[in-house]
Amino acid sequence: MRIRHLGVVLLAMALALTAGTPAQAAEVGATTVNAGVAYRPSLPLTSCTAMTYTVDTGLPQNLSVVVGGHTFTGLFSMGASGSSSCESAHLGSGAITIFGTGFDPTQSNVLRCPALTGTYTRVESAFVATASGSCTFPDGGSAPVSVALTTAWRVNNVGFDGSVYGAAIAGTLDFTG
Repeated sequence: MRIRHLGVVLLAMALALTAGTPAQAAEVGATTVNAGVAYRPSLPLTSCTAMTYTVDTGLPQNLSVVVGGHTFTGLFSMGASGSSSCESAHLGSGAITIFGTGFDPTQSNVLRCPALTGTYTRVESAFVATASGSCTFPDGGSAPVSVALTTAWRVNNVGFDGSVYGAAIAGTLDFTG
């Protein structure tokens, strides 16, 4: 009997503590990514090399995001660029800058994320990047955002010597505020 009474008291206390707390809007959004990656120079199979890369997604993807009281719903195109001091066909890590632009169906409301900077790690086919910066929303306001790019990496362009010139990535780009 005392255990049941204690449970009721604890529940009542929890409800009293949260009764005056306003609900927080979820600051999230996500979009799919299907992109091509180009490496310069190519990635060797056995050793590593310093290199730069670019990512171009091609077709825009649907995105609905709420960050810092700002919202956007529409099509979003992202790209990225970066570098590594030691990258091979099997693994690498380094710097990444993710950029993107979104348009609503009327093409008049624009989301701009010009330079979200961070780092990435790739082990075999698992590619994970995190970056942060500021995006400007259609209402004219801007908010700090963080993104996580999680993809599968697949070789799609190999040279005569087996080195990797290009790859494809497919996965998600998740936004948080």
